[in-house]
Amino acid sequence: MGCFLAAGLAVAQGVGWVEHEVDADFAGGVSVIAADLDMDLDLDLVAAAQNSHQLAWYENDGAGGFTKHQLASGYQGAHCVYAADMDRDSDPDLVTVAYIADDVSWWENDGGGGFARHVIASGFNSAMTVHAADVDGDSDVDVLGVAYEGHDLTWWENDGSQQWTEHLIEGSYWGAHYVWTADIDRDLDTDIVSAAYSVDEVTWWENDGSENWTRHAIDNALGGAHFTICPDLDHDQDQDVISAGYDSDDIVWYENSGGAFAKHVIDSSCDCPFSVWAADVDSDGDEDVLAAAIHANQIVWYENDGNQQFGRHLVCSYCPGAASVYAGDLDGDDDVDVVGAALQGGRVTWWENTPTGITERGALPTQRGGMVHTIFSGRTSLPAGIVAYDMSGRRVSGRLAPGIYHLTAGDGFGRKVVVR
Repeated sequence: MGCFLAAGLAVAQGVGWVEHEVDADFAGGVSVIAADLDMDLDLDLVAAAQNSHQLAWYENDGAGGFTKHQLASGYQGAHCVYAADMDRDSDPDLVTVAYIADDVSWWENDGGGGFARHVIASGFNSAMTVHAADVDGDSDVDVLGVAYEGHDLTWWENDGSQQWTEHLIEGSYWGAHYVWTADIDRDLDTDIVSAAYSVDEVTWWENDGSENWTRHAIDNALGGAHFTICPDLDHDQDQDVISAGYDSDDIVWYENSGGAFAKHVIDSSCDCPFSVWAADVDSDGDEDVLAAAIHANQIVWYENDGNQQFGRHLVCSYCPGAASVYAGDLDGDDDVDVVGAALQGGRVTWWENTPTGITERGALPTQRGGMVHTIFSGRTSLPAGIVAYDMSGRRVSGRLAPGIYHLTAGDGFGRKVVVR
């Protein structure tokens, strides 16, 4: 039986970051995501660069070391990339847009990280962003996109064999900038959430189940509405909305109540937020918010206290032209790392999450992937006042079997405790 906990715990809070360069030759980096492209059980990266017209993916060696593979070097105005299994062969394919080429394409993955391009649409005027989801409920993945100069919100119906039928949802969506999907009204079909920069509007489009759409303004006064995603931020089993107001410097979340939304400002001085993301950065069981502030040259994360009150922290204090932010476990150590792409800096960078561990008299710290864990040997009993949660967020009672846990002591959250 482990006896270390009986000696008492010193619990410290905090998340630190170690910066790792992925690519220093990526001029105009504007979009980056993570997905296991080569099916080797780690997260690779994919990025788009509008100035150098690049699409590239970066093969992860499992420990956060990356090898670059060029998908395209002349994809004019490459602007957005998204990963989904388009052909139902159990590997992630890619969908992309290029705003100079006016192109929407999907890239077929051969299962090992080799890709073949297939054009979905050309002439999509200033194609800005792309998304993929089963819009029509037929168990294949359709594609959605917005065209900035064309002011179009469009979806392309997949017939199951990757033949596409175009459906225009709205042809006067001025400054259409971003598109996402979620079942906003919980009626078991796919609704759409979007942002229109020129009219400062965040919108959700209600699907009647037959792909007829009713437009609802979530917010028509978010200055330069630029980016939007749909996590369940308050854990009430519906999809909320997080948006960035590029001109107003706002990071906002909208609390969903049956398709009606209450607006909550997270930050009103983010200095031109270009993108946002949501992930449990500090491993405390709630969703935190991340933002790329392009004029501030910063990557920021906002710590959720569990009641949607947010504290502001820096991931990177100087990331020139920070445009894209994403999160995932890049080094296989069971916490959330951050990756970003910089428009002016021309770089793809990831930041290793190095949370402050629980320190305890008699415990043995060990180093793995740049992170210090606290190790306890054998089944370990918890003293009074200490609560343990497993990696799925479930509270654990009694003795701790071998595994990874998070411990709270009332006044702080202990990071990454290992029982072996």
